[in-house]
Amino acid sequence: MAADLIATFPEIATNTGEPLALGYEEQPDGSYAPIIAGGGSGGSSAGGGNTTYSNLSGDFVATPNTGAKTITLSAYASSVLSAVLTAAHFASAIIKVVHSDGSMESVPTTSIAFAANVLTLSDKSANFAAGDSVAVILLGPDKGFDEANDQAKVTLSTGIAGEDLAKDVLKVEQRFNYATITTATTTTPKTGAGFIHALNILGGTLGTITVYDNTAASGTPICPAFTPTAAVPCPPIILNQSFATGLTIVTAAATILNVAYN
Repeated sequence: MAADLIATFPEIATNTGEPLALGYEEQPDGSYAPIIAGGGSGGSSAGGGNTTYSNLSGDFVATPNTGAKTITLSAYASSVLSAVLTAAHFASAIIKVVHSDGSMESVPTTSIAFAANVLTLSDKSANFAAGDSVAVILLGPDKGFDEANDQAKVTLSTGIAGEDLAKDVLKVEQRFNYATITTATTTTPKTGAGFIHALNILGGTLGTITVYDNTAASGTPICPAFTPTAAVPCPPIILNQSFATGLTIVTAAATILNVAYN
């Protein structure tokens, strides 16, 4: 993908002899993500995309050690990168030094070692001097999958809550709280907003039942007063109604009533 914004540095050559270019691609959310171009079509050096890491784009901090041919890496943005990083990751790396006088140097990666976050560059022409800074560009794990559980953000390769992999279905089931009423009384199963699913009339003495959106036996009726007349147990009375203030049920007789709500 072509970069939407790109800056080219002709004085800094990659391992393929092409100029180093730093660019940014516009993302779907309108932000810009850094990319690194100029790696060449042969793939012999770090190019760009989700597998390219660099201190220039904040993936880690690279500090040259004065008086030595070593660079210390720290402050990794990805814990997975720091866990897998070995000398092999630097085999095709691009390492540039900017000296205090403004001159630049390409560091060969023909003889390197990496241990305890310290990169040793045995074939560097001279030790690092005070004021030197470095640009380190290397290949690493795909950034789309570089942290634990990242695959769950972009793929359904793993099960999600409620998924039955054996039957290849996503289970959906209704679950409600319940209140049981057996006398002539006023009952408030829920204070605050909620949802009433059904009234299940199981027996007892049939009498008037009223359901209110309130914490008292008054106010807005969810279900105005009614008297069940069918033989018990009656078919469930499905309401599926939301309430805002509370759920209050008034039974005028000793009706055995089960209330399903959330």
